Amino acid sequence: MTTGTDSPRFFVPVLRMLLGMNRFLLRQSPAAFETHRLILEKISLEHAEPLCEAAQRSRDNWSFIDWAHQSHWTPARARDFCRITRHAMERDATVLSYMVFERPERRAHALGRGRFVGMIDLHSFDTSTSRCQLGYVADVAMQGRGLMREAVQAVMDQAEALGMGRFEVWCDTRNVRSIRLAERLGFEREGVLRAAVQLDGRSVDQMILARRATSMGQQGPLRSLQ
Repeated sequence: MTTGTDSPRFFVPVLRMLLGMNRFLLRQSPAAFETHRLILEKISLEHAEPLCEAAQRSRDNWSFIDWAHQSHWTPARARDFCRITRHAMERDATVLSYMVFERPERRAHALGRGRFVGMIDLHSFDTSTSRCQLGYVADVAMQGRGLMREAVQAVMDQAEALGMGRFEVWCDTRNVRSIRLAERLGFEREGVLRAAVQLDGRSVDQMILARRATSMGQQGPLRSLQ
């Protein structure tokens, strides 16, 4: 039996208050964890190569995203992206970014990770309302199997368990695939921001979709790799 100050239920809200929601979330989130079919790892320089390859393959699908749509993804640019994002995560506490991989085939000699699936990030934290934005990109070669849906749900489950109360997806109104994924995850359309983002020198509209935290995760227990 535990007393009040020994209970994790007491420490969690206190830590959130002292650190702020974003720093608390980043500090408590695992460096890597597994779902039924996937491995998710916090972004690092070693992810530059699979990210670059996926960006080159997925150029058309990523064309709706301001940071991802450039046609000339090079290994050097991918390394810079991973380094800057890692810095924003560790030093500035402005983003939580996971790289998603298939789990290796279940063989005795299978080690490490499987094929790259995509990337997921939480950003634009609002500490006062426990709210953040959710972003995701998928490797076009891995679409159609529900892998990104599984991965996004897993990241939200982690964040909800640590106190995140509301998730928002802001995306180009033409990005039908991303909107469809959000709606399959229970997000609802809340409105459109007209001419909200500059992309290739012109203003584009952004759709806002949102989902409130559920009382319990959708996938059940997740296994940390720490």
